[in-house]
Amino acid sequence: MEPAGAAEPFVHGQRLTYQRPGLVEWYEANDQGIEHAFSIEERPAGPGHLVLDLALEGDLSAEISPGGVAVDGPDGAPLLRYDHLAVEDADGSPLRAWFEPSQAGVRIVVIDDGARYPLAVEIR
Repeated sequence: MEPAGAAEPFVHGQRLTYQRPGLVEWYEANDQGIEHAFSIEERPAGPGHLVLDLALEGDLSAEISPGGVAVDGPDGAPLLRYDHLAVEDADGSPLRAWFEPSQAGVRIVVIDDGARYPLAVEIR
């Protein structure tokens, strides 16, 4: 697994975007809250499923449940909740994916066998 690396933010309307080689990450405010998404241009090298590790910094903690992910602040107060995860390949075919805990915070695992890249990963 390799870190995505730093990127300068770009703001356009309600969307904040980070462009990295082979990876675009964005956040957008809408009627349902904040949508967080990734576009992954090509499959990373190596065997196994596609894995995205989302690191939490400071005193934040994440709890994984069947309903999604809850991220709490240092005082235990809820800060954000992800309750939707959807992944599609370039043909619009849905891919099986789930959240799981990781040392860094939260991991997204995607079964990408036979998928045609780029992949769209949407969480909110």
